[in-house]
Amino acid sequence: ELDRILDYTDLVLFDVKHFDEKLHLEATGMSNKLILENFKRLIDSRKAKVWVRIPVIPGFNEMDAFFAANRVSETLFVLMAGGALGSAFIPTFTGLLTKDKRKRAWTLASAIANLVLIVLILAAVLAAIFAEPLVHHVLAPGFANKPGLEALTVNLLRLMLPSAVIFGLSGLVMGILNSHQKFFIPALTPALYRLGMIFGMIFLAPSLGIFGLAWGVLIGAVLHLISQIPSLLRIKERQYFPTLGLKLSEVHEVGILMAPRLFGVAAVQLNHLEHLRLASYMSQGMLASLSWALTI
Repeated sequence: ELDRILDYTDLVLFDVKHFDEKLHLEATGMSNKLILENFKRLIDSRKAKVWVRIPVIPGFNEMDAFFAANRVSETLFVLMAGGALGSAFIPTFTGLLTKDKRKRAWTLASAIANLVLIVLILAAVLAAIFAEPLVHHVLAPGFANKPGLEALTVNLLRLMLPSAVIFGLSGLVMGILNSHQKFFIPALTPALYRLGMIFGMIFLAPSLGIFGLAWGVLIGAVLHLISQIPSLLRIKERQYFPTLGLKLSEVHEVGILMAPRLFGVAAVQLNHLEHLRLASYMSQGMLASLSWALTI
């Protein structure tokens, strides 16, 4: 009977002979079965009775949806905050500073910041509008046979899209700080992003479910940015100009330097995307398992 229950579980309530207290146990995904198997050995050894039900919060289906939806923000995180923008911006910006062309350097920084914000905001708005076909045809076509899962992925994608805009600006701030020989805080920012996700999992997921983890992504993105603001404000010569700098030669130079790095990083991200697309056709939990394996 326990073997049958192991396949259909919702909430755990143990009432074991010789035990004076009731055990309430919550678990998720595969850990449900591992825990039940261990208790089965205990119960078998004591020849006791057991009644079992287990809640799944959140289950592998929800994690599949989260990882599929998070692919967009993760990709933009790697492209912008992860080095593609910084590797092109830093040498150009630093070159102007060493030549004591500080006003021109900050004009370049302002122009790139404005362009990044405009492009990413437009991209985020378009992705939100066309979230359903984006998930259906690009991110997880295998979810087409799982309407509830596809709808969940769409909602999670829309919730996490603002993080892409935040990461774009944060990546530029990181480049400015590195150009001024400030490395410690920018080096900590990826860890702060992960801390935001951990906060969402521990404190928000119990009440919001998988949406708690999505909010954790947004919190992590905000931490990624605001942790660098005090260091930026301590740069005395900082300036901001409301310009796009389309006629500025240094803006063109950043674009030229960024292109090969962007293509190189994008190729890796396309590979990850194809893995997720294939995993979406497989059984429950495969997409989440693949994502965890790639992260390790």
